[in-house]
Amino acid sequence: MPTVNYISVIPDGQDEDYQHPTFAEDFEIPPTPAFNEGDKKHDHKSCPAHKEWCKNRWTFYMPFDLHLKAIPSEGKLIVSDSIEPNEFGSLLEINENWWNDENIPEIQVKYNTLFWTEEKHGVWIEYTSHPRLAETGITLVPGTFPISSWMRSLPIPVTINKLEQDIWIKRGTPLFHVRFYDKRGSTFKLRRKAPTKDRLEQIKQDKTLKSYMRFASWDLIKKRESKCPFKNLF
Repeated sequence: MPTVNYISVIPDGQDEDYQHPTFAEDFEIPPTPAFNEGDKKHDHKSCPAHKEWCKNRWTFYMPFDLHLKAIPSEGKLIVSDSIEPNEFGSLLEINENWWNDENIPEIQVKYNTLFWTEEKHGVWIEYTSHPRLAETGITLVPGTFPISSWMRSLPIPVTINKLEQDIWIKRGTPLFHVRFYDKRGSTFKLRRKAPTKDRLEQIKQDKTLKSYMRFASWDLIKKRESKCPFKNLF
């Protein structure tokens, strides 16, 4: 059974210290299998299609309270009274084109989770917004990439759907689902573990590449994945 490891940090500037997670393990809320959500007496819990959807899928949760407010009337601002002023830049990333013409701001909450595996090829992650997250007024921006060949952490990229209103993301709020898959249809195990020394080196190299050639990563991913011995199975 292949294993996917994860570790979560709030970066200190540009540095992500995966050997020293931001929060203690007994404070973090561990991810749970998606199948365990909700009342198991509901009919859909016995549905084969739902069981297949839940396979290799976990739910991740907000570990602390976060308050946000998007204010377009005051020069397009994001404010928060739940973050110490000196921590604002560490936790929230606001890029150049963050407020689009449709008046939907997009930011990144930098509670970054690194997913990594010892498997060399063909293991992909898919992350999608949890349905209950929309109740808070934000939605996760989804994505997918092979964690076996590309080493990067996942922040929490969100669009803000409520303007001029208080948005509270309480501790324990379901944030997103992650699903792992490969062409062999493997069943995956998930565990909390810091990356090994060789993986740390790859993380540094891949992150540096994005700094110098921002959109070169996908070509490199395809090149690395083309070496997978299972690429022609399907």
